[in-house]
Amino acid sequence: MKKVNKDIYHEARYGRRALIIFASVILAISVAVLGFGIALVVLGCKSEEAGQIAWKIAVGIVLIILALASGTISFVMLITGCSMIKTNEGSVKDGNRAIGTVNVLKCDKCGSVVPDEAAFCPKCGTAVEGVVKCEECGTVNNLDAQYCSGCGKELKK
Repeated sequence: MKKVNKDIYHEARYGRRALIIFASVILAISVAVLGFGIALVVLGCKSEEAGQIAWKIAVGIVLIILALASGTISFVMLITGCSMIKTNEGSVKDGNRAIGTVNVLKCDKCGSVVPDEAAFCPKCGTAVEGVVKCEECGTVNNLDAQYCSGCGKELKK
C-alpha cells in the first residue's frame, strides 16, 4: 500500500491559494485589456482619417478577442481553484469528516495537529479518541475500521 504524504493539506491549501490569486490577476488584466480594446474600436469609429480608422479598429478587435479568451480561461481557473480540496481542521471525535476534504486530526485538549498514525497527542500526551490500536501489530486505525490496515487482522473494540 502506498504511503500518503502527511503534509498534503498544506500543499493543497498553498496550491489552491496560488491558483486563485493567479486567476484573479489574469482576470483583472483581461478586463483592463477588454476596456482598452473597446475604447480603440470606439475611437477608430470616430476618427476621420482612413488610416487611423483601420488600425484602431483592427487592434481593438484583436485586443477584445485576446481579452475574452484569456478572461474565459482565467475564470475557469478561478472556479477550479475555489472548488479544489479544502482542508477540514477539527476533531474527528466530533464527527468532523467531510467527503472530498483532507481531514486534519486536532487534539481536543491542546489543539495541536495530531498525525494520522498517532494514538496520543505529540504535544500533551492526551489519548486520541476516534482511533483504535491493533493488539496484534500496534497499527493505529480509525474507530470505524473493522480490520487492521497494517496486518489485516480483525480489530477488537
